[in-house]
Amino acid sequence: MDVLWFQQDKEFHELFEEGRHQAGMPESVYRPARFYNLIQCFLATKAFDGAVAEAGCYRGFSSWLMCAYARREDPAFDGRNFHVIDSFEGLSEPVPADLNRDAACGVEPRAEKHLYTAGLDDVRGVLAEFPSVTFHKGWIPAVLAQLPERRYRFVHVDVDLYQPTRDCLAYFYPRLVPGGMLVVDDYGYLDFPGAKQAVDEFASSKGARVIPLTTGNAIVLAAP
Repeated sequence: MDVLWFQQDKEFHELFEEGRHQAGMPESVYRPARFYNLIQCFLATKAFDGAVAEAGCYRGFSSWLMCAYARREDPAFDGRNFHVIDSFEGLSEPVPADLNRDAACGVEPRAEKHLYTAGLDDVRGVLAEFPSVTFHKGWIPAVLAQLPERRYRFVHVDVDLYQPTRDCLAYFYPRLVPGGMLVVDDYGYLDFPGAKQAVDEFASSKGARVIPLTTGNAIVLAAP
């Protein structure tokens, strides 16, 4: 039986379980590998200047995990320069791209307005040990237009649907620092087809590089 390094990463699994319980997330055999990839991408940008943002946080688990790793690198880290962007009212209204059924695989789309709702106060509670995290409440793209102008070293986009994914790419991609990275959580999920369509269309229009991962998420890199 093959054994992978990430399966032996005791620190990751301890932090993963701590964060999962903190956010009240269910157990999943698939989620650890996906989050491990997210953290490796996040750590790959740690030497760069720039802010970190997560668009679409649900209960705050992935934000907590990134902050926990940032604190591992710097024990004084308290959430500064970390931005959480969410409606805190679940998903926005799906468009036709989000409802395309994959006939070959028989997968039905799950896009539904207000799915994955978690309140701002609940997420603040999950991230309470990082009091300097900045929260931006509102619907994409309006909430993005209200952000102060800044550059980003790492952005995690987990908004599931076509239009907010496209809007996030349009906003964050040109604001990445050289060497910065953007990860889209839902790229490979057949039940959220709009996310992949949005990434592929945007990447084609900008000459960006997309690296799909077997865990469903994908890395978006600036054109060389």
